[in-house]
Amino acid sequence: MHAHQAVACDSRLEESFRVTMCVRVCVCVCVSLQVPQPFNLEEVMKSKADDPSALHVVLFQEVERYNALLSNVRKSCVELQKGIKGLVVMSADLDAIFDALLNAKVG
Repeated sequence: MHAHQAVACDSRLEESFRVTMCVRVCVCVCVSLQVPQPFNLEEVMKSKADDPSALHVVLFQEVERYNALLSNVRKSCVELQKGIKGLVVMSADLDAIFDALLNAKVG
C-alpha cells in the first residue's frame, strides 16, 4: 500500500468513527427524549386516599420504583453522551449501555 492510500484509508476510518459516534449520541438523545415524565406520587396517593386497599400500597411502591427507573435511564443517557464525547471516563456500566445501543439490544 502506498503512503497516499494509507492516509486516505486512515481518513475514511476516522470519518466513519466520527459518524458512528454522532449516531450513538443521537440515539442517546432520542432515547432520553422518549423517556416519560415520572408519576406524581402525591397525586396518585391523594386519588387513592379514600380506599386503604393493600393493593394501593403496592401501587405506591411500584410508582416509586418506576420513577427511580425513569430517573436512572435519563441519568445514564446523559452520562453516556458525555462519555461518547470524551467528557467523562466510560465506566463498565456505561460501556455495557454503549454496547447495547450499538447492537440495538435491551440490556
